[in-house]
Amino acid sequence: MTSGHEQGAVRQTASAATGGRALQAGRDLTVHEVHHHRPVTETAVLVEPVLPAAETVAEVFVGRDAEVDAVLGILAPDTDSVGMVVVSAVAGLAGIGKTALARVSASEGVSRGWFPGGAVFVDLNGYAPDPDHRIRPHQAYAPMLHALDRQGPPDTGPQGHAAQYHRFLAERAAEDRPVLLVLDNASTTDQIADLLPRSRIHRVVVTSRHTLAARGSRTLDLRTLASGDSVSLIRDQLDLLSAGDARLRDDPAGTRRLCELCGHLPLALHITAALLARDPGLTPTELAEDLAQAHGRLDLLDDGERAVRAAFDLSYLRLTEGQARLFRLLPINPGPHFRLPAAACLLDAAPRSARPLLLELARAHVIEPAGFGKWRQHDLIRAYAIEHLARHGDSQDEPARRLLTHYALEGQRAGQALRAVPPGALPGEPEHVRQALDWFEQELPNLQAAIAMGLTFDHTTDVLHMLEALIRFHRHRGQTTELLETCRKVVTVAAGSADGSHWALTGLTWTLGALPLDPTGTGGASRLGHLLDVEATDSLLEHPDSVQLWDLLKTVRAHAEALPPSAQMTAVPMLHEIARTAARTGTRDSTAVQALLTAVRIGELSDDPQLLTESWLLLGRERLRLDRRTAADRSLEKAFRSLQDSVEWNSARWREMCDRLIALADDIATESATRIGAEARAMTGVVAMDTNAGGPVVLADALDRTGTARYEAADYDRAVGRHRNALRLREEHRPDDLKAIGHTLLKLSLAHFGVGDPEAAATTAERAADLLAEAGEAHSSVRARELHVYALLALRRTERAVSVTYLARERASEGDDPHAHISAVLLHALALRESGRHPAAYAAARQALQLARSDQAPDLHAYTRDWLRREGLPTPD
Repeated sequence: MTSGHEQGAVRQTASAATGGRALQAGRDLTVHEVHHHRPVTETAVLVEPVLPAAETVAEVFVGRDAEVDAVLGILAPDTDSVGMVVVSAVAGLAGIGKTALARVSASEGVSRGWFPGGAVFVDLNGYAPDPDHRIRPHQAYAPMLHALDRQGPPDTGPQGHAAQYHRFLAERAAEDRPVLLVLDNASTTDQIADLLPRSRIHRVVVTSRHTLAARGSRTLDLRTLASGDSVSLIRDQLDLLSAGDARLRDDPAGTRRLCELCGHLPLALHITAALLARDPGLTPTELAEDLAQAHGRLDLLDDGERAVRAAFDLSYLRLTEGQARLFRLLPINPGPHFRLPAAACLLDAAPRSARPLLLELARAHVIEPAGFGKWRQHDLIRAYAIEHLARHGDSQDEPARRLLTHYALEGQRAGQALRAVPPGALPGEPEHVRQALDWFEQELPNLQAAIAMGLTFDHTTDVLHMLEALIRFHRHRGQTTELLETCRKVVTVAAGSADGSHWALTGLTWTLGALPLDPTGTGGASRLGHLLDVEATDSLLEHPDSVQLWDLLKTVRAHAEALPPSAQMTAVPMLHEIARTAARTGTRDSTAVQALLTAVRIGELSDDPQLLTESWLLLGRERLRLDRRTAADRSLEKAFRSLQDSVEWNSARWREMCDRLIALADDIATESATRIGAEARAMTGVVAMDTNAGGPVVLADALDRTGTARYEAADYDRAVGRHRNALRLREEHRPDDLKAIGHTLLKLSLAHFGVGDPEAAATTAERAADLLAEAGEAHSSVRARELHVYALLALRRTERAVSVTYLARERASEGDDPHAHISAVLLHALALRESGRHPAAYAAARQALQLARSDQAPDLHAYTRDWLRREGLPTPD
């Protein structure tokens, strides 16, 4: 490689490549090497492949030979790193050229053929002002795999992506095909830890403005350029922009002064060279004087920041009005890079008018090439442009609206080209399909960022069309997780739109078509895959009729029947939307009722009582619309029962369900509906009461009453739900009310017995017995103790039962309650008998009868004798 100290020496940096997912690089970094001695067992993510030096965009790179050689020494395949994972990180001042160093080194390593497994560059956006915009590992797995040309469908979910990512790297290692990862702009080790390969064959370059505390790291702190290197860089840059320009050589003192005022920072030097190139009559000394004055205005900044900002100020002042306006508007583009059509939209001008402005901004070095036909702004320059945008008072709304419409229309065109193409791209695709895929590959990060901006500016229609475009792309790529997420986002966005009703049905239709529908091998997926071909503008969605809706309902039913009960819930929102759409059409057929009856049937097998409540409410409303008041009344009662089963008391969703139930009850207006409406009002009133006013206690009492009613009706599952909710309220709001908690536990234990769960019954009964005894509730404590013993015997824990009853017998003998004493002896007799100790059991039985006789209470003696006979124990008297 040519020495950076030789006059005129130029290195070519690796810049943004075309044809891959682009992740804009930050510029601020330093280099360390990290060794792991043993392998350890919604912001758009942009990733781009690292290309060989000969294929990258040319840029002057001077004075970093020693640093490049140090990084290459780490990346070299013959590096002694047995049993280790090698990682390089780069950290230092803003504008010092750290990303450039990482790119040059990575590009050189690729040129030397060191990474046949692939090389990718990822911007982790670690210094974004909003921490939510900083990239986390789980966001990067899928795009990195795609950029590394992994074949086959992706796994679903973040955990699946992580496993697939590390499996892919392991496969590459087994094939002796090293991979290079350039993880740029990391602010914390958390951003990189889970991305590090587990095989020593792979290499990683991590860049950061700070020296990351990575275990085993070898740090390369990147310093400002030496004076001679600064002069070489600014000369070479000016020669690149204005060939044959001799001003810097003719004015060495002015040139050195310029370099000093630029703080020997590459970014400031590049901008200063651009200033000279754009003003052929300006001498280095004159420009140095201008820079010195700019420095004086920035005395509060540190040296490095002052140098960069001074260069920015001079460059901005020399822009024409049109260039300055475009410069200020460019940050409105939410993505990491932009093309000519996007810039033209910001200006509301034709592309032919915007092109010369872009070229002049590039000459001024305030934007830089990001691949063929693309530009980007350095993050520091972007921040500077935002400051001027706010200071100048430019309108952002209209440029943002135009830009969103641009991305929506372009996305629609590209998505339409993929609609008729079977999923899974094949070589030899039609030209229009290749063009559409190239558009998505280049614009995907902008499209994702534009969706977020569109939601901020409330441009719902554009957002929905962009989401539709993404659905086409993800389906074509076979990216199931991203496809499902995007389909569901359509539903969410449509729900908040005044005119998005048909979009809601569209989104649910797509969601159903995107789900992995065939877990049982019954062909559900093949039956529903065609739903992804539906468009938001199709007549089914904008102007549905009863025949189309009935056909859609049959498809959904067939899908639900093909799934196990636990997965059938995925079809319920779709069934609800079919019913709503059918009701909106005013049809009097049974489509809506049948859809909701299917939703109810599925909901009754689920563990989501609120979703079941919604199904019953919708069914009641539809039956009332059809003048079937009696049937609507029955639906209302079912809805009320389901609502009482909810564990989310006082949640927003629960309160909404209550309000809808009350409204339906008022509209039905039968005697039973009026009663249910009154009870629901009472429930909502109790929930709304202040805690100190006893609201939760009143509600717990009501739950216990309805739970007891459910128990007596042999509806044991719902009884358990009621008493659990009552117990939660009591423990949260009246933890010192042992009596009330004990009684609720006793009721809950009985309900557990009813559903055949002796384990839960034993636990709750034991707690109830102890709390009630402590509260002085002797009779209730005895009953709870009986339940505890019966549960232990049902579990065949006879020795435990003997121990428990013996202790209870001893405690009761010390008290003055003969009934409690006799009950304890009887339970002990039962436990002894069940453990096979018959003589001891008979002795206990005799003692119980003797105690009953000595109390001279005939009813107690009769009770004891009857109890012994019922349990098959002897009655000696």
